[in-house]
Order: sequence, then structure tokens, then C-alpha cells
Amino acid sequence: MKLAIYNNDTIKQVALRRELAYLAFSENKLTEAQKEFEQIVPILRKIDTLRLTGALAILAQVYLKLGKIDKAFEAGSECLLLAKKMQKSWNISSASFTLAQVEMHRKNYQSAIAFARQALEFYEKSDLQDERINRINDIILEAQQKLTKK
Repeated sequence: MKLAIYNNDTIKQVALRRELAYLAFSENKLTEAQKEFEQIVPILRKIDTLRLTGALAILAQVYLKLGKIDKAFEAGSECLLLAKKMQKSWNISSASFTLAQVEMHRKNYQSAIAFARQALEFYEKSDLQDERINRINDIILEAQQKLTKK
């Protein structure tokens, strides 16, 4: 078991740092959130794939908001790959949504549409995500409009 190589103190520290990172993100303290996530992601890669996907999803959003588009794509892509391996619909949709936003920034509209549609597959089945569905539909519409202007 992977956890055996880390003692309980390390695991507790990672859990605490992860909570601090989420708190910083929720308070829009993006540089602080980035720092915390970047410190825990390497450890999570070794001990907890499920929590790693959640951390990568938020880290991708942090990078996106900070204008670090390539890093956002890397984190979002890793999250999506892991989420697909674990068959975690929520994480697949979250990563796909972030990657759709990244691709809009890159002006890769076909790719943005593909990622947005992938995200919709889960969100449309959920009553909890009406706002996100609207945001995804806005991405699809904007990307389609930009493609027709080319």
C-alpha cells in the first residue's frame, strides 16, 4: 500500500495544506493557493490519486485565473487522464470544463467545443450544476461564433 511509505504526520500535513489551498482559492488568494497546491501535488501523486485529481482540477483553475495558460492545460490534462482512469464523472467534467476554458484562451475553438461537450455529459444529469451548464453552453456558443467568423 502506498500510504506505508509516509508516516501519519506527513499525511496529516498534506491534508492540512490541501485545506489551506482550497481556502486560499475560495478567497481568491490565487498566488497563495498556487504555492500550497504546488507543494502538495507531488506528495499526492505518491499517496492519494483521488485527492490528487481534485487538487489538480483546482490548480488548473488557479493557473487559468493567473493567466498561466500552458500550466493550466498541463494540470487540467493530468486531472482528466487520472479521472478517466478512475472513472470519476465529476472530476472528468470538472477537468473538461477547465480545459474548455483554456482552449478558448488559446483560440482553439474546436477543441474548446469538444471539451465543453464532454463536460456537459455529466452536468446535464445533475440538478446541482445549472450555472455551470449555462457557462459551458456560453463557451460552446462563443466558440461556434468565432469559428464561423474565420
